[in-house]
Amino acid sequence: MTLTGLGDRSHLATPETDLDTYITDVVNVVETEDLRDVVLVGHSYAGGVVTGVAERIPERIALLAYLDAGPSPDGASFMDLQPPAAKELIERVVDEARVALCAEAVGLMDESLKTTVEYIKTRKQFGVPIGSFQALQHRASDMFVATEQARSMSRSSGRVTSKTPASSFSFQSRFGLLSCPLWHFTQLSFISCPRA
Repeated sequence: MTLTGLGDRSHLATPETDLDTYITDVVNVVETEDLRDVVLVGHSYAGGVVTGVAERIPERIALLAYLDAGPSPDGASFMDLQPPAAKELIERVVDEARVALCAEAVGLMDESLKTTVEYIKTRKQFGVPIGSFQALQHRASDMFVATEQARSMSRSSGRVTSKTPASSFSFQSRFGLLSCPLWHFTQLSFISCPRA
């Protein structure tokens, strides 16, 4: 089955789509199809999904299979379950993504400022360019200052995240998490579900 927000159901994604949404998706299929003695296989993140399904409808589940996953303790987040090396790498990647988003925002601000200045230079009202009006000059100055502040913060953030030597983040460890022993093998575990 395809979960909400993924594959052919990608158009259904919303900011509210979360683990509970996915659990409800699977529960609805099992109940709608009146399935019994179901074997659920959860790969990676879906380990949390199948665990949640088993908690909601244990009487319909015969077996849970976890592939590169496992049942997580109540209240544990994805990050809580990661080894220290993976946590560090994930935090680094998230920081770099934030810097990239800031740089993109600065580019948008810069373009907006250029477009606005060009407009107020050419648009006329009462026979004079509206850029000659003091209120618009002050507004354009405020836009310029805000853009330059954002540019400075973005550059500063980029320097902070780049302080970690590139050699300590190899291509493999950066993109494949291969530096973590957990990722060198596939773990498969089964949990039998007791009948209610």
